[in-house]
Amino acid sequence: MASLYDTFRDYEIDLLEMISEQWGIYDEINWRKEPAKQISNLLANSALFNEIISTLPPSTKNAFQNLLENGGRVARDLYARSFGDVREMGAAIREKNRPDRSPENDTEFLFYHGLIAVAFFENNGETREYYFIPDEFLDFSEAVKGSTAKTDLNPVTEQDLKEITNHPALSMLHMLALQLAILRGKIPQIESEKIISSRPAPFINALLHENQIIENNDPVSTEKLKYILLAEANTLLAELFNTWYRSDRINDLRLVPGLVFEGQWINDPIKPRKAIIDILKQLPSGPYFSFDELVNWIYKAFPDFMRSGGEYDQWFIKESGSDQYLKGFTSWPKVEGAYIRYLITGPLMWFGALSIGHFKDPQKGNFFLKTNLGDLFFDQNPIPIQPKNSSKAIVHKNGEVYIPQNINRETLYHFARFCMWTDKNEKYFKFRLTPDAIRRAAQQKINIVQVKSIIKKYGQEPIPSSVFEALNRWEISGPEILVEAHVIVRFNDANTLQKLTASTIGKIVKEKLNDRTIIISNKDVHKLENILGEAGYLVENRTKYNQ
Repeated sequence: MASLYDTFRDYEIDLLEMISEQWGIYDEINWRKEPAKQISNLLANSALFNEIISTLPPSTKNAFQNLLENGGRVARDLYARSFGDVREMGAAIREKNRPDRSPENDTEFLFYHGLIAVAFFENNGETREYYFIPDEFLDFSEAVKGSTAKTDLNPVTEQDLKEITNHPALSMLHMLALQLAILRGKIPQIESEKIISSRPAPFINALLHENQIIENNDPVSTEKLKYILLAEANTLLAELFNTWYRSDRINDLRLVPGLVFEGQWINDPIKPRKAIIDILKQLPSGPYFSFDELVNWIYKAFPDFMRSGGEYDQWFIKESGSDQYLKGFTSWPKVEGAYIRYLITGPLMWFGALSIGHFKDPQKGNFFLKTNLGDLFFDQNPIPIQPKNSSKAIVHKNGEVYIPQNINRETLYHFARFCMWTDKNEKYFKFRLTPDAIRRAAQQKINIVQVKSIIKKYGQEPIPSSVFEALNRWEISGPEILVEAHVIVRFNDANTLQKLTASTIGKIVKEKLNDRTIIISNKDVHKLENILGEAGYLVENRTKYNQ
């Protein structure tokens, strides 16, 4: 960065006098002969440096330690948020206010002791102003490392651990199989959400796009589709994680729920993703940590992991339903904070790198732990091969299909394409063979012969014969029994029904059961009441449509 002499040689004489006074060397300086060089030589003394460091107030020592932990320099605007800024003033104002004797904050204290300085440096093609520690003091810094408490996350206590319930999550690979079935079978969201939340869908689609498995939400590569369904589970999972980790096209920020993005600004998806994972890498696997503590720690120690400088005002972001832009550093909790929470409860949980837990009392917040799988992912280590799963689908007499949650992806994908999605519990995905689902399968070019073949191949023996009988009947005759919800209307007098059917209500009669009873559609109940009321009849409505 810069030596003491490189730092001091451009200082005004009054500033050098203030620094020498703080170090107790004022009388040793010949102020007529290169005072900057003399001061630099005298300060390049490890014993004197350690003495000065030992006398710093705790908060000032912490501010100095922060610079050390960040390699000796931190962007000025970032550092100022945590520890204050050096006020701009010339020699005359300095002489009047004497900030060296009455510093306004920890940064001024360090600056007027000569322990830190300000300069412009280039980083990743961007020139920016930094607070930094001169080179000689960095060389002496081992003496102060560890002398102050490092900001750290505290794991959940043993007592609190007893109250935490783990939040089960679908595996990434099962979500991939289900999402492919949704896209290929055009499964409506109201049905698919009975088994899989729609929240992961944008991320899963982005991952499938990145791997060129889908395009415009339609599968495009049969070979890659087969690989997703048949590849060894942990090998595939590691490949997908690494694809995401390195991808500049999967834009996690743009996937954060509740945020709306406008304008042509461009963000770097890799930088913040890597920053958060680098922080999580330092945590041990096993214990739970608080979401809130993690977010607050990053806010204080590393807030510019995504936006910095003018980007806080240049990125046009709103909360959904709001007209106000989230600008300035005050927007950090709603942008960066939301991003961190999404990464933890979204991709990192879905990949199995983190596990989420919560108290029964929601006021106590949510927690996360890093799994052993997370350690392997973060360190880019090989993941052990997973034994092949031999579980099969359980097909019931009534057409219900229970698929164990530990089943292979191929079985899950095939049944999801020709069954109705009905429910999910801790053990099973629940589906059902229905006429609507069979029709939907036909639109995907899955015929009854293929449905029976899949059931035989992936179903657990013995498979009820009634299931194959029902499919055979459907293949020959189509639907044989129709169940519909309608409203029955009874008249006391057959002549009244006959007269009204001929004159006024004939258009809404669905079916006549006998000479005094008709069936109408649910939606026509109020229309019937109006027609009969205008004809001079009072109608007793005992249905739920009585409003």
